[in-house]
Amino acid sequence: MTAVVTSGVDDRDAGAASGLMNTTKQVGGVLGLAVLVSTTTSTGRTAPELVADYAHAFLLIACALAAVAALALALPVHRDAKNQAKLPSTCIIRSGTPV
Repeated sequence: MTAVVTSGVDDRDAGAASGLMNTTKQVGGVLGLAVLVSTTTSTGRTAPELVADYAHAFLLIACALAAVAALALALPVHRDAKNQAKLPSTCIIRSGTPV
């Protein structure tokens, strides 16, 4: 994922783009976990209430994933000739003699 994020920026800004991507990923994970934990522990005092809370949390996860998938499909695809020429050279797998 880092290669995709940094492929659209200048070489001098690649470190900042990578850091921003990692920070966004960490903050998103923390906030998502906090929301899910708060939904599962809000009312569950007995086993049936806890099961209902977990079902609600899984429904919330499914809705969030569906919304993100719809957003990803709606985003325009940006192809730049400069980055198209640069990307294959970073993706080449070089193999040599096994050690």
